[in-house]
Amino acid sequence: MTHPAIPAEQAALLAGIVARPDDDTARLVYADWLQEHGDEEQAQYIRDAIALDCLSTYEDVKRERLGQRLDKIADARGENWLRALGVIDSLPHFDRGMLFDVNFDSANAFLACAPALMTRTPVQYLGIGSDGFSDDDLDWLSRLAELPNLHNLRGLTLSNGAQPFSTEAWEWLVSAPQLSELESLTVTGAALTDADALVLAERASMKRLRELDLSENYLTAAGALAVVRSRHFAGLERVSLHGNAVEVDRTRGSDYLALRDELFKRFDNAGGIA
Repeated sequence: MTHPAIPAEQAALLAGIVARPDDDTARLVYADWLQEHGDEEQAQYIRDAIALDCLSTYEDVKRERLGQRLDKIADARGENWLRALGVIDSLPHFDRGMLFDVNFDSANAFLACAPALMTRTPVQYLGIGSDGFSDDDLDWLSRLAELPNLHNLRGLTLSNGAQPFSTEAWEWLVSAPQLSELESLTVTGAALTDADALVLAERASMKRLRELDLSENYLTAAGALAVVRSRHFAGLERVSLHGNAVEVDRTRGSDYLALRDELFKRFDNAGGIA
């Protein structure tokens, strides 16, 4: 996709927001720029969204009314705002007036607008589905790992249509220092094996991770145990292993029992291995 050209001043303001996603001042300056250039609706949306975020819990009625109004505006206009920046075919969610959470049905849809997404929006939660894959797309993970501003991501959800990632791409992703701020990682339907689990356990850069979902893969108890015990994941608070070989392990061997005990001890649940 050829990304639509935007004014240099607008690009600079958006780059400032991406660089400081927690800074409301940068967003308000951008709102002023939008109003000066004829987009009063989006400008007011940003201002009102920031005001909503600042309302106290004692103002629940006002919060609810303003929140509902902003949701209607985002539903009606959000996709057009993103399209003007070069982000299309997405399921967006806005927070404090800007894109916060977005999902794509396929890697193709994501890659088509990834540069614009990562340089023009302060997205923090990203989901990439598996519809529409072809054999040529299986190494798209490497392209994801090369994108700018991945350090802004707090949540990443990936699915690969039951196709395995290449060894090189998987190693690159899990060890990418750009993803060191992730707090939530979901990798489902990616045919992950115990070998992939060991790479994740040994090389992960995601030391802030709190939630890990590896459902619907091919992990056995041994691979899952390596991940759960990894020194890189000392801060984990929730793990899900539904739909792996762990669940059908009838031998109930030492690895299975150790994994079950570890999950109950650390997370107070069986993590899907009942």
